[in-house]
This record gives sequence, structure tokens and C-alpha cells, in this order.
Amino acid sequence: MMVECESCQTWCHFKCIGLENESEVTTKFICPFCDLGSLAKTTKYVDENLIKKKPQFAKLKRFTIESVLKMGLISDDLALLTKVINSCCQFEQEFKKERGKLFLSDDGDEESKLKLKLYYRKLVGVSIDFDNFRKQVRERLIELNSPNSVALSPANSNGNDDQK
Repeated sequence: MMVECESCQTWCHFKCIGLENESEVTTKFICPFCDLGSLAKTTKYVDENLIKKKPQFAKLKRFTIESVLKMGLISDDLALLTKVINSCCQFEQEFKKERGKLFLSDDGDEESKLKLKLYYRKLVGVSIDFDNFRKQVRERLIELNSPNSVALSPANSNGNDDQK
């Protein structure tokens, strides 16, 4: 199932944003990528249903390294997990390289805001929790869009049905 954000008109998979069924969606849906202030009812599901269920990257990385060192031989499952960890490490390096540029300017240009929003979408949607990075990007987006701005898109929610 998918639902369209009223603010940015982006379609989101229920699974990607922590929703389980249609009854959790109100008539006016604002995605967690636009609702950085967590004002919409559905945004709470990202933290409650989605993020908390994901394995933390640091723990998964440590487990994989320890398993490879202890086992000596790599099983098929461990080989697959090692590939996943390597991909995550590449993403982590890419983010760290970009972070300086994206976090330095005081006002943030539109290109930086769009890149940050893309990173945030990736960090929320990925099956592994990059907790620290996700929080940093979210806080930076909130900072760049304050005061009084909930969404990056100019079409903000009117706040009727979706308020907590």
C-alpha cells in the first residue's frame, strides 16, 4: 500500500514510513520527510513502529566483524551480512564527506536542503538504523526551515486533522 503526502505530493510505501494499514492514515497525510516537527499523527509511527525495530548500524557492524573473526570461515548468511555492512560503510563515508558542506552554511542553499532531504529519506527508509546520522540530518533540516516552517515544501499542512 502507498499513500501520497499532501505537502510534497510524494508517494510513500506504508512499510517505509512505519504504517501497517489504511486506518492509521487520516484524510490529510503529511509524510515524515515534510513533517520535521512531528506534528502529524502519522509521523509518530516512524519512531514508534519503524526506527525502533531496525537493527542499529554500529551494533550490526560490530557483530559482523566479531563473527567473521571468530568463525574464520564465512557462511552464506554471514557473507550476505558482510555485503550489507560494506554498503552501509560506503553510505556512511559518503555522508561524512558531504556533511561538512551541508552543515556549514548558516542559511543553507536550496541544493543543500534538497540533498539533506534526500539523505533523510534514505536514512528513514533504509532497513538499518543510522541513528546518529538520522538525528543530525533531521535537526539540520528543522534548523534550516525554522521558524514556523514544518515542511520543506511551500504547501504546508493547514494543521486541522493531522495535529497530535
